[in-house]
Amino acid sequence: MAVSVTLSTSGQAVSVGAPVVLFTLAPGAVYEPSPDGQRFIVNRPVGDTPAAPITILLNWQTGLAARETR
Repeated sequence: MAVSVTLSTSGQAVSVGAPVVLFTLAPGAVYEPSPDGQRFIVNRPVGDTPAAPITILLNWQTGLAARETR
């Protein structure tokens, strides 16, 4: 997001504009502004690479307890 900020000529008042979307990122994307603040470096997949599957293991404590009794 970006917001325009204007300082009055007297320097006593600040005016802030409406937020504007700069770009959208995929979930989990990481970005970093360039040192000069003019660009953003964003990691993104090359081409149409499908997302890696996620494995969720539920009730793992039960399996661990059963293994400790052996």
